[in-house]
Amino acid sequence: MNGTKAEISAIAEFLKKGPLNPETEVVVGCPQCYLAYSRETVPANIGIAAQNCYKAAKGAFTGEISPGMIKDLGCEWVILGHSERRNVFGESDELISEKIGFALSEGLKVIPCFGEQLAERESGRTQEVVFAQLAAMKPNISDWSRVVLAYEPVWAIGTGKTATPEQAQEVHAQLRQWLRENVSEEVANTTRIIYGGSVTAGTCKELASQPDIDGFLVGGASLKPDFVAIINAKEEENENDRERENEREKMKERKRKRERKRKRKREKTKEKERENERERERKRKRKREKTKEKERENERERERKRKRKNERERDKTKEKQKMTEKERENEREREREKTKERERENERERKRK
Repeated sequence: MNGTKAEISAIAEFLKKGPLNPETEVVVGCPQCYLAYSRETVPANIGIAAQNCYKAAKGAFTGEISPGMIKDLGCEWVILGHSERRNVFGESDELISEKIGFALSEGLKVIPCFGEQLAERESGRTQEVVFAQLAAMKPNISDWSRVVLAYEPVWAIGTGKTATPEQAQEVHAQLRQWLRENVSEEVANTTRIIYGGSVTAGTCKELASQPDIDGFLVGGASLKPDFVAIINAKEEENENDRERENEREKMKERKRKRERKRKRKREKTKEKERENERERERKRKRKREKTKEKERENERERERKRKRKNERERDKTKEKQKMTEKERENEREREREKTKERERENERERKRK
């Protein structure tokens, strides 16, 4: 509960002066009596959020404000379930969930707040408490694209105790995993989860470097010009990210060049091996051809030998045949001589008689 018109004008001045990171969405939450003045005074590119609203459009709810009234003043955001609403005014998880659901149904964008108190933190019940608060909200959240979750560890607000960036990141990572398991992968990846544990210009940069911290719910520091540094914390981190990304790209490019060089070397080696293999294959082919030619020549030689042998055999056979015929002729001649001799003998014998 802070602010006067003069103070709001001073805040508007340092916001106008900036400069503000154009990639960071800035929303200023102010008391309901100053919503109209804030909307008129603060730059148009900065959103205005009411710090509370009720779960009904109208009725006997003295002191409350409805989503329609907020929209009628040109504002489109509302913060619900802030730690003081829970712990000072006793708002329950169920009431906050109903208010979230009604605000969304009336077209507002909602920043639901939740977080554990010191005793819950020290007793190790952080996960149990924040998961129960999320589970109570879930049934009434109809459009996650119009919801920015704000985790605010109550024990780190005005107690002198501070959450380290690692502690904050641990809870944010658990919250994102809860969304993944209980809503959807898409909602887990796209829903912004901002941190609200006494963020200052001195702590914002290290907090902004955590992968699951998407922004901040800033308290007292938002009333001072240091708020500009908090708004731009992510820009510096983004610049660092870009530098790291550029360095990674350079390293990747160097790696790709080395890989291309190794690939060309491997290709040359493979081509040389293929050429060597082709040369070996040509040698083997020539050797096979020579072997085949030698075998053919040997076969031709064997064939010539067979022919010569066959010719000799034929000659021998012919010679033998010739000799046999001559012998037969001689035999016949002898037979004839013998016959003649017998005939002469017989003739002589007849003459003697």
